[in-house]
Amino acid sequence: MEQALKDRKTRQITIGGTKVGGNAPVVVQSMCATRTIDVDETVAQAHQLANAGAGIVRIAIDSEKEIPAVKEIREQTKGIVLSVDLQENYKIANRVAPYVDKIRYNPGHLHHIEKSKTIEQKVKWLVEVARDNDVAIRIGVNCGSVAPAFLDKYPGDQLAAIVESAAYHCDLMDSFGFTRFVVSLKDSDPVKVMDANRR
Repeated sequence: MEQALKDRKTRQITIGGTKVGGNAPVVVQSMCATRTIDVDETVAQAHQLANAGAGIVRIAIDSEKEIPAVKEIREQTKGIVLSVDLQENYKIANRVAPYVDKIRYNPGHLHHIEKSKTIEQKVKWLVEVARDNDVAIRIGVNCGSVAPAFLDKYPGDQLAAIVESAAYHCDLMDSFGFTRFVVSLKDSDPVKVMDANRR
């Protein structure tokens, strides 16, 4: 089993000028512990992280009021690969994508926003935004916000719900012919993170 995992190849994609996956070296991504609206602090921390060896620096966007801040942060962080966490703001992806190299969405946040649209329609739109802006996508499944449909399908096995949610969104990417995506499975318990990733 362990040997099979070691021999398994992943697809290599480009995020900004950085290659991830395949035979590329492991890339460290770290997140600014700042409010994105605080441009000076966020820029300073982005440079600090890059100087410490982070190949990708992530910022979060809490509301559309922060869109001008993201634009200004991009201006002051040329050469740094920048990722934005859309949090519960997937609808503004098209307005921040021009200033970043990767957008991260949480599948668990899509079900309660624009309920008249299907998950497939929302993800297809995100893919179109990514294509139009030449950015990668991160599918970020979080234990604290798994989509109810997967929790209902796997009662008592939250890890299965996390894994199946990620797999479903990977299948959506494949169905739309989009290959520039990465996946993260997160839990506050590192043992669960390892278990989920092994699954």
